[in-house]
Amino acid sequence: MGHGAHARGVPTRPPHPVPEHAVAFVADQLDVDPGRLEEYRTRAQTAYEHAWQIRDTFGYREFSAGEEDLRAYLAARVWASEEGPKALFDRAVLYLLEHQILLLGLTVLSRPVSRVRKAENARLHQVVARRIPHPVRAELGALLQVPDQARFSELERLRTEPDRVSSPGPGPGVGPHQPDLRDRRREGAGGRRPPDQAGGAGPVRDTRQGPRVGRPGRGPTGGHVVGHRPPSGDGLGR
Repeated sequence: MGHGAHARGVPTRPPHPVPEHAVAFVADQLDVDPGRLEEYRTRAQTAYEHAWQIRDTFGYREFSAGEEDLRAYLAARVWASEEGPKALFDRAVLYLLEHQILLLGLTVLSRPVSRVRKAENARLHQVVARRIPHPVRAELGALLQVPDQARFSELERLRTEPDRVSSPGPGPGVGPHQPDLRDRRREGAGGRRPPDQAGGAGPVRDTRQGPRVGRPGRGPTGGHVVGHRPPSGDGLGR
């Protein structure tokens, strides 16, 4: 009828003209001339009166009539679950829809939801605190104290993850005179043993005896092996 539906069920004036197909659809439903719908805006109170009629016909209630029931429902949710503010607000909207209670504006509805959550959490914490033995309560309170010459409390230190991980050191079974794999990789890359290891610095020599793979007299890479005389002449030793 030329008006949009407000959150409270009260029609409001649209910012733009209503599309013609929407006007034709509403006129057909009401069995009136589409040209007469413009007269609906001449009296502002008419829209409110029709909204009240729709409310009474379909059984909707004002928010004030169902506010106490909503508060009781939200309080039970706080005690039975760990829902955050947004989830609790969504629960409130669904509750109002299911129980046919006219919705408030979103900002207005967030205020009672926040107040209920804050009040019930305070009650919940008081109940839990009363059941904690006094010695344990004193120890927990000490965790909140900031020691002298410290920047944060012991509780903050316990809940903060370490920001630096120390070196794992040599692997198991690696003694002071047994270089680990990292030292062996350095030996292979530079050809020298680290000076702080046993035996001092010096070139690494090949102590293998005889060839392992390949032609006689040659090592795996085709070079002559130390301590082995290569064949001469025609290969018959002459």
